[in-house]
Amino acid sequence: MKKYQGNPLFLKLTAVYTSHSAAWIRCIMLKQIEYMNPKYLVMLLLLIAACNNRYNQMIEWSDGIEIGSSMEQVRRGQPEYVKVDWQKPQVFENETWYQIVEVKGSTDMQEMNNYLVFIGTKYQRRIAMK
Repeated sequence: MKKYQGNPLFLKLTAVYTSHSAAWIRCIMLKQIEYMNPKYLVMLLLLIAACNNRYNQMIEWSDGIEIGSSMEQVRRGQPEYVKVDWQKPQVFENETWYQIVEVKGSTDMQEMNNYLVFIGTKYQRRIAMK
């Protein structure tokens, strides 16, 4: 403890965010911040804000849609923070892709393109690509 005497703002933080809708674990780990000057405080706040955002909630919503649900059921269950372009679908053979054009409150740093995929009028899956 002698090492940290005189440094009352020593902080050791480990923040782990687990996405329950997938088998992936998203982690942000900050092992030590020895001096809490404003730069570190801003960085810490940005990291915490990045853990809890609407993008992760959109993934949970879209992955939770039951396969075979009708387009009308999906549209009724669409959260207010998700904007889907229902007017301009992309058609590939027997699949119709509707792009998720906006997720309000999203901090998606990778800027992924997400699509809801239907065969006929039945929901199949969500696809994400760069």
